[in-house]
Amino acid sequence: MNRSSHTLLYIQWSSFIVALFMTVTIMTSCNESRTYSHYNTVDVDGWQRGDTIKFPISSQHEGTYELLLALRATDAYPFTHITLIMEQQQYKATVLKSIKKKAVLGKRYNLIGIRKDTIRCQINDNNGTLLGKAGISSTELNYVIRKLRLHEADSLVIKLNHCMERESLAGISDIGIEIRGENSTF
Repeated sequence: MNRSSHTLLYIQWSSFIVALFMTVTIMTSCNESRTYSHYNTVDVDGWQRGDTIKFPISSQHEGTYELLLALRATDAYPFTHITLIMEQQQYKATVLKSIKKKAVLGKRYNLIGIRKDTIRCQINDNNGTLLGKAGISSTELNYVIRKLRLHEADSLVIKLNHCMERESLAGISDIGIEIRGENSTF
């Protein structure tokens, strides 16, 4: 084999490797269904009834999503269930442009809908044993809340409060929100 044959073989092999790498990258990047996942820490000694946990969620791709709630609880949680009020505010972004120069000046977010749900989640079984996936210092519990449809440039603000009889609720260490795409168009 001469030198030009080796060079040609090297170029073909390199092109194949690059094409394979790009194909794998594209296929795996589109298979990730989670588009948002965030936890907020709560004072484990006592989550006050008036303390609102907020999750500002930036614009998502157009599609149908699952909204999930995650709770991390400790043995200090005194009840079998927790009742939460979840408020979901949906916004549509409008791009602001200057009239003459057509330059983008920013975005304005218009509230297009508010939804409030009362959610009851089981934390402990009847014997007082924590349910869910046990961790080192807490147990994680996940709940599917609902499906939601988002359009291009929609964003959300999700607010959570507990509405238990006790003003201060011990044993909840973190609250999380996750949005998973079902039929997103990305």
